[in-house]
Amino acid sequence: MGIAKESLVYIFDPFTRFHEFEGDRERAGIGLGLHVVKTMVEMMKGEVAASSDVGVGSEFVVTIDLDIATN
Repeated sequence: MGIAKESLVYIFDPFTRFHEFEGDRERAGIGLGLHVVKTMVEMMKGEVAASSDVGVGSEFVVTIDLDIATN
């Protein structure tokens, strides 16, 4: 479906549902999912980014620097 570029700046805010920007109020949810993801990723010293094209879809990228455990 995709998210309009002007709406992308808000999608990680709590209680923001991107479909509200598109006029589609039939979808359920309270808009915390992406905010929770961003908070958890940032707690792990990582980053989350989003890109989107309306009519095509969205891509979310999470980057976390993890150490490899050795015995």
